[in-house]
Amino acid sequence: MGNRVSLAAGVLVAISVFTWLAGPLLETQFGTGALITTYAALAMAAGAMTYVLVSSWNGSTESQPAESEAGNVQATIEIEETEIDDEIKQLKDTD
Repeated sequence: MGNRVSLAAGVLVAISVFTWLAGPLLETQFGTGALITTYAALAMAAGAMTYVLVSSWNGSTESQPAESEAGNVQATIEIEETEIDDEIKQLKDTD
């Protein structure tokens, strides 16, 4: 998941701890308006953390190979255009 998850988790924890510790002081010093701003920052950090986790989870599930019902990994077959052209020429020559 990398550095994005670590950064998002760190920001979320930092803002949560700040809100928990400084919340009462902010409320007495500046009123409830300061708490609303702090709670908005906490909500933004939680949203960023959720976005990073979901995008990392989606990226990891999309990069895994698809499995069939029997549990075997399905292989993809790549055909070059030259092979297709050769097949078309062979079919035209047989007619």
